Amino acid sequence: MDERSLYATILGLGAPWDVERVELKEAEQAVHVWVQPRVGTRFVCPECGDVSPIHRSNSSTGSADAPSCIRDR
Repeated sequence: MDERSLYATILGLGAPWDVERVELKEAEQAVHVWVQPRVGTRFVCPECGDVSPIHRSNSSTGSADAPSCIRDR
């Protein structure tokens, strides 16, 4: 089992989530785990009910664009 699969199992993650990266910080005694939705995953806006994909816009920080119904407020 590879490291990403191991942490997905430990965290109980399943579709539509994937562990993108795992980083061990020995000096901090910490493990950093980056989780992303699979490409093409669509989510329902909790406020308006619209179904929208999440667009990955900044892979260096792991941040993603919010659906337009939230972003345009």
